[in-house]
Amino acid sequence: MNSNPAASYEVSGLSSNYKRSKLRGIEPEEIKIIPLLMKKIYLGCSLTHSSEEYKQNINKLKDILRQKYEILDFIGLGEATNQEVYEWNEKMCKTCDLFLMESTYPSTGLGIEFGIAMQENKPIIAIAQREAKVTRMLLGVTYPKFEFHKYDEIEEIVELIDSKLNS
Repeated sequence: MNSNPAASYEVSGLSSNYKRSKLRGIEPEEIKIIPLLMKKIYLGCSLTHSSEEYKQNINKLKDILRQKYEILDFIGLGEATNQEVYEWNEKMCKTCDLFLMESTYPSTGLGIEFGIAMQENKPIIAIAQREAKVTRMLLGVTYPKFEFHKYDEIEEIVELIDSKLNS
């Protein structure tokens, strides 16, 4: 990643002549900075066997994370074909900067995504609600870029991700 902060931002609201200049003569309030290189998070979770409340909480988490990160959405609940779902989710696992694996409910698809993310050498954070029963197979993973955490509140997840991606 480029360590030059100027390379990570685009100046919008100005004529193209100013975009590559040193912005001389422009008042600070006239400049709007837009981040271009937001970290990409793919949030995988159980969809088929989870409750509506759980799905609402997943959407709430994604909305909170969108304030700081680019969230790569899954298409598992839409009208896509099975093959389109697989190909899309595989692509999301391959292009994300972090695979966030919500493991409160068991999911075969989530396990497949986990395998793809490991194969692609992606950092993975698996999380589950504190009272969830999580498979020992997941708890025994020794992949060096893998972490597992239990949580009570969504805010704990956000703090965990912030510390991982901003360290």
